[in-house]
Amino acid sequence: MPPSEIVELQNYGLKILKCLAMDHSLCYKIGETQGLLTILVDLIEVRYRTQIPNDPKSPYRKTIKRSLQLLQLLSGATGRSGKLLRPLITNVVSTIPHVRDILAHREKFGELQWFAVDILTNLALDETSRGTIGSTGGVLKNLMALLVQQGMSSHSNIGYERSTSSKVCYFITTSHA
Repeated sequence: MPPSEIVELQNYGLKILKCLAMDHSLCYKIGETQGLLTILVDLIEVRYRTQIPNDPKSPYRKTIKRSLQLLQLLSGATGRSGKLLRPLITNVVSTIPHVRDILAHREKFGELQWFAVDILTNLALDETSRGTIGSTGGVLKNLMALLVQQGMSSHSNIGYERSTSSKVCYFITTSHA
């Protein structure tokens, strides 16, 4: 199967999972499915992917965006599901570094940053996850860079990103006090 068809199948699967994740009672079942969180986290890896075009409509970027949206929904689940899911998401070793890389590549992934910031905000609701976020190198640096970013941004969510990144910084720094 050609890589483009695999990416399209991934996008369809992510669409289905995203629809299911709209029901917070199903979020935990999705997150508990063996290996699924690891796959979702692997799909948002941007550091070593050279084939990602700058076109926001490319299938590769759609895959990254849909994976981020699904992780955002899962990390933002309410009630018992959310409480149980946040540590599971954080325990996938590469979650925080991959989110950090999206924040670090502002010029290439600007429109995806607010998903990354939102995921960090949701994960920071869990005390254990806060420690993991704070101890992962470069996360606070990239959040602070987003806060003090000079000039106008090409995407419309910059105010939201700044506000939310300040919340994440607050959560992380106050948990270590």
